[in-house]
Parts: sequence; structure tokens; C-alpha cells
Amino acid sequence: MITTGFEKYGSHEELENDAIKHLYDVYVKRMEDDDETALVNWRVWREMSVKKYTEEYERLNVSFNVYTGESEVGKEWQDRALPAQQK
Repeated sequence: MITTGFEKYGSHEELENDAIKHLYDVYVKRMEDDDETALVNWRVWREMSVKKYTEEYERLNVSFNVYTGESEVGKEWQDRALPAQQK
């Protein structure tokens, strides 16, 4: 899935110039624009990631009630927080 997304929307030249920004533009920007395909993919990847984290933490005898992160914070809330961070 990731390869297909990059083949469709990515650019090797832009990736070499600024990898973080380009990957943001290819993947995150589409989610912020409510692209349902990108959101479905993100949900699947997140679920798979949390499952793997849970397995690894279990090996350490560690558990969490909730797995959350910045990717679950909508753009509206990010925009509200940005001015506070710039003070």
C-alpha cells in the first residue's frame, strides 16, 4: 500500500530534496484533506502498529490502557495549539 501511494503521488526528486516534507505531503496532507482512502489506510496501519507495540510491551511485562498519539489529533485542534507553541 505504501509503495502504491508513493508511486501514485510521490517524487524521488522531492524525496531526496526534503524527505520529511515530501512524505508529509504524500501521506499526511491527504489525511488532513479528509481523503477517505488515506484515512482507511492510516487506520489499518495504526491498528497493526498498536498490535505490534502491545506484543513487544507484553514481553517487558508492561501494559497500557490507551494507545494514542499526535496522529489522532485533528487539524482543527492542531491549528488551535500552534499559536500557544509559538509564544
